[in-house]
Amino acid sequence: MYSQLEKQGKTDLNLDELLKDRSESNTFNNQKASAEIFCKSSTNGYLLAERLWQDWNGSDWVNYRKDNYVYDDNDNLIENIQQKWDTFQWLNEHKYSYSYDENSNLIEEVLQNWDGTNWLNSEKKSFAYDASDNLIEELRQNWDGANWVNYTKIDYTYDETKLIEKLWQFFDSPNWEVVWKDTYSYDSNNLIELLWQFWDSSNWVNLVKENYTYDGNSNLIEELHQDWAGPNWVNNAKFDYSYDENNTQIQSLRFDWYVGSYWRNNTKYTLTYDGNNNLIESLSQRWASSNWVNDRKFTYSTILTEIDHWNNVPEYFSLSNNYPNPFNPATKITFTIPKRANLTLKVFDVLGSEVEELVKGDIEAGSYEINFDASELTSGIYFYRIQTEDFTQTKKMLLLK
Repeated sequence: MYSQLEKQGKTDLNLDELLKDRSESNTFNNQKASAEIFCKSSTNGYLLAERLWQDWNGSDWVNYRKDNYVYDDNDNLIENIQQKWDTFQWLNEHKYSYSYDENSNLIEEVLQNWDGTNWLNSEKKSFAYDASDNLIEELRQNWDGANWVNYTKIDYTYDETKLIEKLWQFFDSPNWEVVWKDTYSYDSNNLIELLWQFWDSSNWVNLVKENYTYDGNSNLIEELHQDWAGPNWVNNAKFDYSYDENNTQIQSLRFDWYVGSYWRNNTKYTLTYDGNNNLIESLSQRWASSNWVNDRKFTYSTILTEIDHWNNVPEYFSLSNNYPNPFNPATKITFTIPKRANLTLKVFDVLGSEVEELVKGDIEAGSYEINFDASELTSGIYFYRIQTEDFTQTKKMLLLK
């Protein structure tokens, strides 16, 4: 969503509005187009299919909004339809459509709004890249009923592969006028500072600064936001991040700087994952004087992607012998299902301990082949088992290193 500030150009420079819009655009460590967050929403064979947003009404979770995601054969997000809950049903609200070049770089994002009958153009983003596939320009346009009209342009500058500056310009026909810039600073590995400044027609004026702190595994553990109150930086907000033993983020806490003297609890986010490390729930709670109170909940659904699938519908369930067998270090496992089923495919050692879950989720009818990589396992006999509500079968394989 873009602010009225950008639509109007520089004619009415409201800093609160500027910061809101500016903050929405600056996804942490983002060096390419924003849709990549969803395009590659999982690296373990799953893609995000649906996000359900519910609000807490004091006693129950109530539907608010839902996002539905569609991908192409390269696992690029091509459509996101947002729907809003209306007492008894889901109603269309917004649709985002995405286009890509031959390198799977996002080159266009179009937002359309539902008028009750048709999807109507609203906003468009166009993206350009250099020879190294670094995003170098983002052009934003509004639909005036007949044509796409310029309103914002963002130029990206890099030091080799690291983003070091974003320069924002608003269109004041017939010229582009510089409005503000973001400057990124790094240590040897990570982004450590983001500085926002606006142009007052003669000088760059400090606005907001974010500083980032990391642990020994390069996990972001603290994000400090400060506002410029010349000649000093004044605390505004702080975010603390926590991780599990696999370096997966499980919690974040937001604190606000209160009356200039101490950090006060504001919001807590708790993240929950399934056995395949897919995010399945994000719970938001707000601080109410002495305890945390439910506020908002996002529920995520995923689909399998990194397994070969043939659309011919088999007549029965089956689990084939892995090939090759014996193997080192990888082998292929093939199975068929005659109807849609909630299915798991797991690997166990000779003691019956689970060593890996290869597949988990709702699977459409068809024939499937999945690659099992045992590079981190020791030589020996292993068992793989497929299980649905109607079918269970186990087979043996031999790893020889």
